[in-house]
Amino acid sequence: MYELGRGVLKDAVTAYAWYSLSHFNGDRDGFEKRDSIAKKMTFEQIAQAQALSKKLMEQILKNKTKQAK
Repeated sequence: MYELGRGVLKDAVTAYAWYSLSHFNGDRDGFEKRDSIAKKMTFEQIAQAQALSKKLMEQILKNKTKQAK
């Protein structure tokens, strides 16, 4: 999606974050896609993307916990 410019993933920071988490949904190429995007990013952008990945993971786990109750 990022490569095609479709949707929110056109933003490299967001794309990096979602591809970091994509393996949880069975995307075996997620890390490869993430690493390809990282080559075009600054260190600051990568740090932002990693922080976003952490935040998204926390939200996902929180939602799963709520659903389990």
